[in-house]
Amino acid sequence: NAANGRELWVIDIPVSDGEELNSVTNWKVFPNPAHNSVEVIFNATDESSIVKQLSLSDINGKEISNVDLKFNTGFVHESMDVSSLSPGIYLVKLTTEKTTEVKKFVKQ
Repeated sequence: NAANGRELWVIDIPVSDGEELNSVTNWKVFPNPAHNSVEVIFNATDESSIVKQLSLSDINGKEISNVDLKFNTGFVHESMDVSSLSPGIYLVKLTTEKTTEVKKFVKQ
């Protein structure tokens, strides 16, 4: 089965040098759905994944509250009071030196 001079080449080119991949990939927001509070846990494994700020927004992006964090590396557990919020979908935003990550939760 001749290719008649045509060959298919696959070139695998990395699109990242890895720097922007330093993130808090293993963080959790629970319970979901929530009633009175939301727990946020994460593990800052190195200097680039230390969380600087944790914020709570409505589904439209309007910030409801935020907390400036002063933690070093390690396991962190933060509790956020959501008892006064109306039922709906909300966003928890976690900001590090290099990235911002968002997770949704439902307030019942």
